[in-house]
Amino acid sequence: PMLGCVGVAAPGVFAPTSGISGNYGGNMDYNRITEGSTVLLPVFHPGGLIFIGDGHAVQGDGEAIGTGVETSMDVTFTVEVKK
Repeated sequence: PMLGCVGVAAPGVFAPTSGISGNYGGNMDYNRITEGSTVLLPVFHPGGLIFIGDGHAVQGDGEAIGTGVETSMDVTFTVEVKK
């Protein structure tokens, strides 16, 4: 199981769609974001907005054919600010 989306509010007034990712994270669909993973992202806005979701039961490297096996999941995570 892995999370397809992990990210923070993008820089500027940019509002990304669900299909792209960038330096803010986003819809990365990276199959190594699993239990015990650490993801480091910059903070572009006061308040450090963060989002997670898009649970996948299984997936290869990226969504080459446009899909993964979607599932619901309970996620426990910790946020730490490194200045």
